[in-house]
Amino acid sequence: MNWCNYCICLSHYDIVTFSDTIDNGLIISQLPNLYSSGSLTTLPGSIDAFKTASIFPVRNFNFHQTTEIVSIATDANDRKIYLLDGNTRSLYKMNNFNVWLNDSSQSITLLHEGISKTSTKLAYDWLTKNIYWTDEYYNWIAVQSTNDSDPSMFRVLIENGLSKPLAIAVDPLVG
Repeated sequence: MNWCNYCICLSHYDIVTFSDTIDNGLIISQLPNLYSSGSLTTLPGSIDAFKTASIFPVRNFNFHQTTEIVSIATDANDRKIYLLDGNTRSLYKMNNFNVWLNDSSQSITLLHEGISKTSTKLAYDWLTKNIYWTDEYYNWIAVQSTNDSDPSMFRVLIENGLSKPLAIAVDPLVG
C-alpha cells in the first residue's frame, strides 16, 4: 500500500499525514451528513502501524452542524492546522493541535472570510508562514500570512490564465 502526504478520497474525507516531536497520526475531515455534524477525526499512530493494524484509537473534534471542512493544511512544527470551511466560506487556524485532541489551550481563530463557495484546496509554506488557496469561482490563487490577525489582509497571486484551479502544492525549499 502506498501512502501520500495528501489524499482526497471519494467518500468526502481529506486525509493528511501529521507528525511532530510528540505525535504521529492522520487527520480526517468529515463533511456533515444527516447523522453527524462536520468533524475532524484523528487516528494517532505511525503510517507503518496503519498498514498492519485493523483497529485504531479514534479521536473526534465536532464543529457546529453546518461546518464543511473541505481542505486541511498542517504546520506540524508549530502545532497548527488550517481549515477551509466551505459553508462559512472562511479560513480558520486551529492552535495547539495534537492528534489526541486533548490540549485544553486548543483554540480556533478566523484567518480570512469571504472565500467563494468553490474554493478547493490549501497549501502551507512553513518557511514564510503563508497559507495559499485556490478559488475555482474567481479563477485565482491567493495567499495570506498566517501571522496576520486581520482577516481582510490577503493578496491574489495569480488571476490570469487560470481556468478552475482545483489544487495547489508549495515547495518552501525551492521557492
